[in-house]
Amino acid sequence: MTLLQKVGIGIRAGLFAGGVVATAFFFADLARLAPLETPLTLGAGLHGLSPVSFDSPVLVQGVAIVSFGGQLMGITLVHLLAFAALGALAVLTCEACGVPLNWLTAGLFGLAGFTLVYLVVTWYSGAASVVELPSARSVILVNLLAGTAMGTYFQVAMKRAAHDT
Repeated sequence: MTLLQKVGIGIRAGLFAGGVVATAFFFADLARLAPLETPLTLGAGLHGLSPVSFDSPVLVQGVAIVSFGGQLMGITLVHLLAFAALGALAVLTCEACGVPLNWLTAGLFGLAGFTLVYLVVTWYSGAASVVELPSARSVILVNLLAGTAMGTYFQVAMKRAAHDT
Protein backbone atom coordinates (compact mmCIF):
# COMPACT_ATOMS: atom_id res chain seq x y z
CA MET A 1 0.00 0.00 0.00
CA THR A 2 1.36 3.43 -0.92
CA LEU A 3 2.04 6.16 1.58
CA LEU A 4 -0.66 8.31 -0.04
CA GLN A 5 -3.25 5.60 0.53
CA LYS A 6 -2.14 5.26 4.17
CA VAL A 7 -2.41 9.03 4.62
CA GLY A 8 -5.94 8.90 3.18
CA ILE A 9 -6.87 6.26 5.74
CA GLY A 10 -5.15 8.36 8.41
CA ILE A 11 -7.29 11.36 7.46
CA ARG A 12 -10.45 9.28 7.82
CA ALA A 13 -9.14 7.90 11.12
CA GLY A 14 -8.49 11.46 12.30
CA LEU A 15 -12.02 12.48 11.36
CA PHE A 16 -13.30 9.49 13.32
CA ALA A 17 -11.22 10.60 16.32
CA GLY A 18 -12.62 14.13 15.98
CA GLY A 19 -16.11 12.63 16.05
CA VAL A 20 -15.22 10.71 19.22
CA VAL A 21 -14.05 13.94 20.90
CA ALA A 22 -17.14 15.87 19.80
CA THR A 23 -19.47 13.09 20.94
CA ALA A 24 -17.75 12.72 24.31
CA PHE A 25 -17.99 16.43 25.09
CA PHE A 26 -21.54 16.63 23.72
CA PHE A 27 -22.68 13.98 26.21
CA ALA A 28 -20.62 15.56 29.00
CA ASP A 29 -22.32 18.88 28.27
CA LEU A 30 -25.74 17.19 28.27
CA ALA A 31 -24.97 15.61 31.64
CA ARG A 32 -24.21 19.09 33.00
CA LEU A 33 -27.43 20.39 31.40
CA ALA A 34 -25.41 22.75 29.20
CA PRO A 35 -25.73 21.35 25.65
CA LEU A 36 -23.09 22.52 23.16
CA GLU A 37 -21.27 24.52 25.82
CA THR A 38 -17.84 23.03 25.04
CA PRO A 39 -17.66 23.83 21.30
CA LEU A 40 -19.11 27.28 21.83
CA THR A 41 -16.70 27.90 24.69
CA LEU A 42 -13.70 26.87 22.62
CA GLY A 43 -14.93 28.91 19.68
CA ALA A 44 -15.49 32.01 21.82
CA GLY A 45 -12.00 33.34 21.27
CA LEU A 46 -11.54 32.28 17.66
CA HIS A 47 -13.50 35.06 16.03
CA GLY A 48 -12.87 38.75 16.47
CA LEU A 49 -16.40 40.02 16.05
CA SER A 50 -17.33 43.11 17.97
CA PRO A 51 -20.80 43.53 19.43
CA VAL A 52 -23.29 45.50 17.34
CA SER A 53 -26.28 47.37 18.72
CA PHE A 54 -29.77 46.74 17.28
CA ASP A 55 -33.02 48.50 18.08
CA SER A 56 -35.43 45.68 17.22
CA PRO A 57 -35.74 42.70 19.60
CA VAL A 58 -36.80 40.50 16.65
CA LEU A 59 -33.69 41.50 14.75
CA VAL A 60 -31.54 40.82 17.81
CA GLN A 61 -33.02 37.32 18.17
CA GLY A 62 -32.55 36.59 14.46
CA VAL A 63 -28.93 37.72 14.53
CA ALA A 64 -28.32 35.70 17.70
CA ILE A 65 -29.68 32.51 16.14
CA VAL A 66 -27.68 32.98 12.92
CA SER A 67 -24.57 33.87 14.92
CA PHE A 68 -24.99 30.80 17.15
CA GLY A 69 -25.39 28.50 14.14
CA GLY A 70 -22.51 30.09 12.28
CA GLN A 71 -20.21 29.87 15.27
CA LEU A 72 -21.16 26.23 15.86
CA MET A 73 -20.60 25.34 12.18
CA GLY A 74 -17.30 27.22 12.12
CA ILE A 75 -15.85 25.57 15.20
CA THR A 76 -17.05 22.15 13.97
CA LEU A 77 -15.33 22.68 10.61
CA VAL A 78 -12.09 23.81 12.27
CA HIS A 79 -12.32 20.87 14.70
CA LEU A 80 -12.74 18.29 11.93
CA LEU A 81 -10.04 19.83 9.72
CA ALA A 82 -7.62 19.79 12.65
CA PHE A 83 -8.34 16.15 13.40
CA ALA A 84 -8.03 15.19 9.71
CA ALA A 85 -4.63 16.89 9.63
CA LEU A 86 -3.63 15.17 12.87
CA GLY A 87 -4.64 11.80 11.42
CA ALA A 88 -2.41 12.40 8.40
CA LEU A 89 0.39 13.61 10.67
CA ALA A 90 0.09 10.48 12.82
CA VAL A 91 0.56 8.28 9.75
CA LEU A 92 3.54 10.30 8.51
CA THR A 93 5.13 10.35 11.98
CA CYS A 94 4.75 6.60 12.44
CA GLU A 95 6.10 5.93 8.94
CA ALA A 96 9.10 8.21 9.57
CA CYS A 97 9.84 6.53 12.90
CA GLY A 98 9.26 3.03 11.55
CA VAL A 99 6.57 2.14 14.09
CA PRO A 100 3.12 0.84 13.26
CA LEU A 101 0.09 3.05 13.79
CA ASN A 102 -2.08 1.02 16.12
CA TRP A 103 -4.29 1.67 19.14
CA LEU A 104 -1.27 2.07 21.45
CA THR A 105 0.89 4.37 19.33
CA ALA A 106 -2.15 6.38 18.25
CA GLY A 107 -3.31 6.60 21.86
CA LEU A 108 0.05 8.10 22.80
CA PHE A 109 -0.13 10.39 19.77
CA GLY A 110 -3.61 11.48 20.83
CA LEU A 111 -2.47 12.07 24.38
CA ALA A 112 0.47 14.21 23.29
CA GLY A 113 -0.47 15.62 19.89
CA PHE A 114 -4.19 16.26 20.36
CA THR A 115 -3.59 17.78 23.79
CA LEU A 116 -0.79 19.99 22.48
CA VAL A 117 -3.02 21.30 19.68
CA TYR A 118 -5.81 21.95 22.22
CA LEU A 119 -3.42 23.91 24.46
CA VAL A 120 -2.05 25.96 21.55
CA VAL A 121 -5.54 26.80 20.25
CA THR A 122 -6.85 27.82 23.68
CA TRP A 123 -3.73 29.90 24.31
CA TYR A 124 -3.90 31.55 20.87
CA SER A 125 -7.61 32.24 21.04
CA GLY A 126 -7.47 33.59 24.58
CA ALA A 127 -10.59 31.55 25.36
CA ALA A 128 -9.32 30.70 28.84
CA SER A 129 -9.49 34.37 29.83
CA VAL A 130 -13.05 34.72 28.53
CA VAL A 131 -14.82 31.51 29.55
CA GLU A 132 -14.34 28.40 31.67
CA LEU A 133 -12.77 25.63 29.60
CA PRO A 134 -13.15 21.87 30.10
CA SER A 135 -10.92 20.51 32.85
CA ALA A 136 -7.41 19.36 31.97
CA ARG A 137 -8.25 15.85 33.17
CA SER A 138 -11.25 15.56 30.88
CA VAL A 139 -9.29 16.90 27.89
CA ILE A 140 -6.45 14.43 28.49
CA LEU A 141 -8.80 11.46 28.95
CA VAL A 142 -10.87 12.30 25.88
CA ASN A 143 -7.75 12.85 23.76
CA LEU A 144 -6.35 9.48 24.90
CA LEU A 145 -9.67 7.85 24.00
CA ALA A 146 -9.75 9.62 20.62
CA GLY A 147 -6.19 8.59 19.82
CA THR A 148 -6.95 4.98 20.70
CA ALA A 149 -10.09 5.11 18.54
CA MET A 150 -8.06 6.62 15.69
CA GLY A 151 -5.47 3.84 15.86
CA THR A 152 -8.12 1.14 16.02
CA TYR A 153 -9.92 2.65 13.03
CA PHE A 154 -6.64 2.84 11.13
CA GLN A 155 -5.82 -0.82 11.80
CA VAL A 156 -9.28 -2.02 10.75
CA ALA A 157 -9.26 0.15 7.62
CA MET A 158 -5.78 -1.06 6.66
CA LYS A 159 -6.83 -4.70 7.02
CA ARG A 160 -9.95 -4.05 4.96
CA ALA A 161 -7.93 -2.27 2.26
CA ALA A 162 -5.41 -5.14 2.15
CA HIS A 163 -8.24 -7.65 1.91
CA ASP A 164 -9.95 -5.74 -0.92
CA THR A 165 -6.80 -5.63 -3.09
